[in-house]
Amino acid sequence: MITLTELTKRFGATTAVDRLTLSIMPGRVTGFLGPNGAGKSTTIRMTLGLDRPDSGTALIDGRPYRSFRHPLREVFPVLCPGPDSLGLAGYLALISLFTLGLGAALRSAVGTLVTVFLLLAIVPATLRLPDIGALNAIADALPGSAGLHFLRGETDAYPSAVGLVLVACWAVAALLAGLAVLRRRDA
Repeated sequence: MITLTELTKRFGATTAVDRLTLSIMPGRVTGFLGPNGAGKSTTIRMTLGLDRPDSGTALIDGRPYRSFRHPLREVFPVLCPGPDSLGLAGYLALISLFTLGLGAALRSAVGTLVTVFLLLAIVPATLRLPDIGALNAIADALPGSAGLHFLRGETDAYPSAVGLVLVACWAVAALLAGLAVLRRRDA
């Protein structure tokens, strides 16, 4: 849980954050909205120990951020609870690279979004037929299914680590395709 109590920060005569008090519960999606200059970034910087508040406290699981010996291992799971938060971060990073590569190859935002959506969701669901093992094997090798195998720790089709390797291969292939298209079109 993240707890901010009477958090205040001033920069000269300007008050960036004024006596902010809030609690953010684990497992809840929380939006942090406001106009430019409302103090959103300053609040996050104080919570992560990058700026010192003039008064008040910012605690993560009852402790200041700076007191964590290994903040990535100790704080990140609080911010993104789940069975393997770092694994999820790795998967999302690979999917981002995959999308970047497709975007460079297709040179179209709409085409990229449609292709990624098809490869991550629609095609695997369409290929999952109970009687046709070959189509299920193809569906298991697509990036969306491979990522789910990794994140869930499933071992029915292949070991879960193979799922991460498959997603990495898809990302590298997409980046190489994007690079080839960029070299050909921009040469």
